[in-house]
Amino acid sequence: MARMFYGFNDKYMVTATVRRDGSSVLGTGHQYFTYPAFAFGWNVDREKFMQSVTWISSLKLRVGYGVTADQNISPYQILGNLKAVAYNFGTSLQNGYLVTSLPNPDLKFEHTDNFNIGVDFGLLSNRINGSVDVYTQKTYDILQVESLPLSNGAATTIVNAGNSSGKGLEITLSSRNLVGEFKWTTDFNISFQHSWITSLHDGLQQDIGNGWFVGQPFNIIYDYKKIGIWQADEATKAAVYGEKPGMIKVQDVNSDGKIDASDRQILGSYEPDYVAGLTNHFSYKGFELTAVAFARMGQHVAVSYLANNGGFFNLGRYNQYNLNYWTTTNATNDFPRPDASRSPLYASTLQYQDGSFIKMRSMSLAYNFPESILKNGLIRSLKVSVIVNNPFTIYAPLVQKGLAIDPESNGYGGQDGGASGFSGNALGRALTIGLNIPQTRIWSIGINASF
Repeated sequence: MARMFYGFNDKYMVTATVRRDGSSVLGTGHQYFTYPAFAFGWNVDREKFMQSVTWISSLKLRVGYGVTADQNISPYQILGNLKAVAYNFGTSLQNGYLVTSLPNPDLKFEHTDNFNIGVDFGLLSNRINGSVDVYTQKTYDILQVESLPLSNGAATTIVNAGNSSGKGLEITLSSRNLVGEFKWTTDFNISFQHSWITSLHDGLQQDIGNGWFVGQPFNIIYDYKKIGIWQADEATKAAVYGEKPGMIKVQDVNSDGKIDASDRQILGSYEPDYVAGLTNHFSYKGFELTAVAFARMGQHVAVSYLANNGGFFNLGRYNQYNLNYWTTTNATNDFPRPDASRSPLYASTLQYQDGSFIKMRSMSLAYNFPESILKNGLIRSLKVSVIVNNPFTIYAPLVQKGLAIDPESNGYGGQDGGASGFSGNALGRALTIGLNIPQTRIWSIGINASF
């Protein structure tokens, strides 16, 4: 790696970097990749024409372009993998090997071109500081685990499966709201990001088994669309689709009077519209109070137990989940009628829920003992604090509906594929929530002292 920095008159700065990486996990002829980066900065506040603008304390413009590379795959993927397996040969059991993933000697670096424009600023004698960044990304030769048809004989292979683009906006603000004896400072950040696939391998426009669609994010929801529950006055129309009141009603996309694979559609993404954080710090004399909040808004999640055939319906005399089921006296559109004889048709459509949430991440209260109390003792300074992590949830539709204990996703995978046609790897990218133990609420007491 080599880097050059040049600055002129403390106003203009240029940085240039070039790097070359090598990786033994990639194929021969593809094991090295060279990529550059350039950045330019301009301290606008140092210019003469800015001297009369007193309310601007600092102002810096930034422009950057760079390439990053990734070869984050396990060793030996270019060789494929085998698994020991037993098979019958005549009257005896013999040991053999099964191909679990196909070799791919043509694997190469995944790389991303990044372009960024940013501004750093300070206002009102630096009472307000912040930065705004706008960026675009283009990623090429994306390394992905590709699921293969069962007829292939192997389940997966690692491929450079297409390209993607992305864009985003990041804003960071810090303010000193009160600066007297009672002090109050605030730190805020928010980021918007959107990415989509621009091309797939072999010129495909979609690869349903792997959940990839040109023009869509990598982690999308593709299934039938639940539009309600068949009601009593819709019995005749429901019969056209072989259903009856109380069953899940899905959208007939092509209006052909039947529900089949052609009626599946993209329902959304597991990616949030934006992620934000807010920290407030208050202090008065020796007391300090800090509160940190975090939000993920606009994302979908798969509430896996709602589509679990063995745990939702078909339970006979066992207790069912306490949900808003349809009955002849409760004409709801939330959940279908309970049926001990079978799981409902299109049960997978029940799991897709709004996963937005705002949580209080942590709160702390501290007291700094004044020097007047400590000056005659061995202790020079003493601070006692009480901290709680994950104290409460501010907003979460999942919790308000009683569908989850904790709105924050606790893993990937575990999604019921339903009729999506997705294979294991696509389902494994689903952002899932189950009825498990919520995040631990931790209380702690701390003492900081110097002697």
